[in-house]
Amino acid sequence: MKKTGAVGIISCVLFLFLASACGKQMKRCAEKSWNPEGLWESASSAGDSAAQHPADHLSVAEEGIIGESCSEDGTVLGSFGIEYSYSYHIPKINANTPGAKAINQKIEALYGTDVKACMEAVRKKESPVFDTITYESFRFGEVLSLLICYHSNYYDGEQQYDSYHYDVKRGLELDHDDMLAVKGMTREAYRNAIRRAAVQYYDDQNYPAWAELLRYDPGAYQERRSWTISEKNVPDVSPLYLDHTGTLHAVAAIGSNVGPDFLYVPLPLEAGEDSRNVKMDHPLDFLTVTGSGRALSLCLQQTEYGESLFQKSSYLLYPPYGDVFPVHGLWNDYVSTFSAVVGEENMPIVFLLGRDGRVSYIDVLTGIKGGYCCADGPLFDVDRVTSFAADVNERGIPVAYAVREDGERVELNGRVAFDRKRMGNAFCGTWSCRYDHGTDESVDSSGTGSYTLTIQDGGRIQMSRWEDGQRAPEAFEGQLTRLGMMEQGLVYYYHAWQNPDDGFVIEGAIALETESDYREGASGSILRVTELGGMPFSGTATGETTCFEKIPGGS
Repeated sequence: MKKTGAVGIISCVLFLFLASACGKQMKRCAEKSWNPEGLWESASSAGDSAAQHPADHLSVAEEGIIGESCSEDGTVLGSFGIEYSYSYHIPKINANTPGAKAINQKIEALYGTDVKACMEAVRKKESPVFDTITYESFRFGEVLSLLICYHSNYYDGEQQYDSYHYDVKRGLELDHDDMLAVKGMTREAYRNAIRRAAVQYYDDQNYPAWAELLRYDPGAYQERRSWTISEKNVPDVSPLYLDHTGTLHAVAAIGSNVGPDFLYVPLPLEAGEDSRNVKMDHPLDFLTVTGSGRALSLCLQQTEYGESLFQKSSYLLYPPYGDVFPVHGLWNDYVSTFSAVVGEENMPIVFLLGRDGRVSYIDVLTGIKGGYCCADGPLFDVDRVTSFAADVNERGIPVAYAVREDGERVELNGRVAFDRKRMGNAFCGTWSCRYDHGTDESVDSSGTGSYTLTIQDGGRIQMSRWEDGQRAPEAFEGQLTRLGMMEQGLVYYYHAWQNPDDGFVIEGAIALETESDYREGASGSILRVTELGGMPFSGTATGETTCFEKIPGGS
């Protein structure tokens, strides 16, 4: 992992700022809260509300509920004559209950030994492993949360978080699922809420520097964005807390394009579905778009205009009229949608305007051809947008525009074309794997053998399949077109053929994801290919994942 001490310090400072804003001078909640098993009572209905929720709204620390088992601050002239500052504050719950004792024991066991070791290093005038162990306390109703942040310059700025939760009224420790139950959330809803919040934070932090990223890797922005929402990066259980308003916060790992690979950041989550009205502007009579900002679906209707477009382009020979295609990858909250045909091919595109003023899009026909519709974005250098427009240029080519708040119109055709073919450096190269598809004769690639896959900049692919016992491999070539991103990775439509003249092609949708491989003797990189729709690419069924290893020196 790449790590930079300065970036880590900045991240921890950012956390302290955010947490302080949320955690200090907290007020008691006077609204009725979820209470299936007496987890807590509302402040207005509880008989002892005056005692539990004093009118002066003291902070948790001022109420005396939270104390400290350790409080150490100072400086030490450590190794190489470098002066280090240290600050260790370990919280404890001042209550003689089973829950408080259990939490205090866990905190002491995890941090007490570390602080003793650090203070021993200070006594010996050595550099302590941790420079800070800090915490913030939050209370909503009778739920008390502790969020502990520990930061280490010793490991180049590593920082991590833990959280603990306590039912003040019943004296019980609350676990992760108890906290989700307060908000009526399942674990899957919780993870998707983290993904939406993490994508928004990632874009807010990295979008202004996107142009600089393009200089060395055309796909770096989307690759780290995809990692941020990936299955491996968003676990079922993670540090979380309820602030004084009842808003659920979770600590998420945000992919970084400079310095460390990622930074931990506490983020507020929005529970439930987005119920806001979304402006629908869809003048194309052959395309129906329905849903809300977090759930959209597409349906093709048989019309004279649509028939003429499909016949002219030969892009979709057998349109699936009437079939409903759910749209995946809707990670932002959208305030308006707009459909238009763009470019010389008259490609129907649905544009999505997010609350942040940035633009995403759905490549309608490419997604339908691959059996998997997905939203992609945000588009590069298209921000501060308030609406959309469509026109025809001097060559008679339909053009879509994003209209900024100052009235400036930003042409979208070229940006969509560039985005569809963008391929990150992490995917480019030659990959190989062994396969075992069994003996099912209904599967075209049954048996055992090997694949070799080459991915080039721009999405061009070459693939050979050499089944054991064959005298020669089957060779394919084709093109990857990006559709969006899901938790399985970046989503691509693939279109490949053996002989371009015989008209036979394989097509579908896959997700690509890379990860480091530290096994002894391994190449160092793994490419995961997950089948999402259409004909199998390297597996045998939708949902199956094939792991390729990178061939050193392959191009």
